[in-house]
Amino acid sequence: DDPYSFENSSISLTLNQILPYDIFGKMTFSYMDKNYNTYILQSDSSKLQRKDKVYFSNISLTKDFEIRDFLFNSISNELAYTYFKNESNLSEFLFNYNDLYLSFTFNF
Repeated sequence: DDPYSFENSSISLTLNQILPYDIFGKMTFSYMDKNYNTYILQSDSSKLQRKDKVYFSNISLTKDFEIRDFLFNSISNELAYTYFKNESNLSEFLFNYNDLYLSFTFNF
C-alpha cells in the first residue's frame, strides 16, 4: 500500500495488563475505512475507485528473564496471535490471514 494514495478514518483500542509472574499482556483492535484516490481499470473498461475496510487484532504475552554472568543480560519471550482482514470492493484485494508466533529476543 502506498500511504499517500488513500484517505482513511480509523479507530484503535489497545489494552495492556501486567499479569501474574510479571507477564505483560497486550490486546489491540483496529478498524480502518480506506478510500483510495486512484481508479482501477476493470475488465469491461470501466473504472472503479477502490474502497477497503480493514480489521486488525493482536493478542500477545511477553515475559522477560534476567540472566546474570552470561553472554547476554536478559531474554525476552513473546507469544502472539495476529488476525488481519481486508474487505474491498475489488476482488483482487480481498484477503484475510492470521498467524501465531513465538519470538526470543536476546539483550546484550
